[in-house]
Amino acid sequence: MKTKKLYFALLLSMTAYPVALAQQPAADIPKSSKVGVDTPAAPGSNATPGGSSTTESGRKISQSGGPDGKKTSEGKGTVADLVMDSPSHSTLVKALKATGLDATLASKDGSYTVFAPTDAAFDKLPAGTLGELMMPANKEKLKAILLYHVVSGKITAAEMKSGEVKTLNGAMLDVKVSNGMVKIDKTPVDKADMIAGNGVVHSIGTVLMPKE
Repeated sequence: MKTKKLYFALLLSMTAYPVALAQQPAADIPKSSKVGVDTPAAPGSNATPGGSSTTESGRKISQSGGPDGKKTSEGKGTVADLVMDSPSHSTLVKALKATGLDATLASKDGSYTVFAPTDAAFDKLPAGTLGELMMPANKEKLKAILLYHVVSGKITAAEMKSGEVKTLNGAMLDVKVSNGMVKIDKTPVDKADMIAGNGVVHSIGTVLMPKE
């Protein structure tokens, strides 16, 4: 009888242990660590595997000095470039090319101040004069006239003083400065200080003729 009671008590204790374990609070059960799983990235960041992150755009933002990434280049061309790019000096360009002076003014070995007659200035010449000057037989005469418009060195309007200045023609130009106005052989400078790398261009409304 005692043996049966002992066996019953032992059986009861074995069935009670799983129930007690099942009723243990979840917080008391050890958690296993997760291995090889990345923690989700925080909103707004671009996390990469391993926990590293990049900027939101994923690249560095480069800045430039202007829309095309380069600065405007005042003074880097030549006086020949300035004249050739001007829509109001096409006749002068033809004359320079006819005499070979376009290459001279394109040279970076020298420095030049050019008093550039506009197309309207050439139109004011007596009828037939321009056509005659453009003839190959009159190349040297045309060249002498053009050189009368060129002075050695870079002289801006602010640097000009009343007096005479020697041209590449060898003849002298008369310069008069008064009340902020510059006149070359009594011809006003219409547009001054077009700066180039090898000089400066001043636009005038008259073709200057060397004194005989």
